[in-house]
Amino acid sequence: MHKILSSKFIFHSLPYFFKKILFRHFKKSQFKRDVFLINNIDKNDYSFKGFFKTRSVFIHIPKCAGISVNKSIYGNLGGGHRNFLYYEFFFGKEFIDKCFTFTIVRNPYERFLSAFNYLKNHGMNNSDKSFAINHVTNYFDINDFILHE
Repeated sequence: MHKILSSKFIFHSLPYFFKKILFRHFKKSQFKRDVFLINNIDKNDYSFKGFFKTRSVFIHIPKCAGISVNKSIYGNLGGGHRNFLYYEFFFGKEFIDKCFTFTIVRNPYERFLSAFNYLKNHGMNNSDKSFAINHVTNYFDINDFILHE
């Protein structure tokens, strides 16, 4: 019996040039919006300007102190939660290869507990609040969630 290949596997097996074209096609609106972030300098907003200044790219994994890291290094919120592939296609492989690229990871248990508490307090936006109401707020605490989810 043949295993059906996933679209993600097929995408990653394509040559870089074709991946870049497909990625930009499907992320077209985000790419257009992010061109603004190259020159944006508002310290309370997202900006890619610090990436160029420091020749570094921080990959922000949610609930792993990313806001603090971005504000410390770049003086703003950096690029948000975009992944490495996005940055590589947005800035170009040549630029990314010249940059120091890094992330911070966290103990999975601590991250899970932090995410649970974050959602238990309804998160930061309506999407978080909706998810929390449907999946988290019915549980008394983390132990109740683990035992009954």
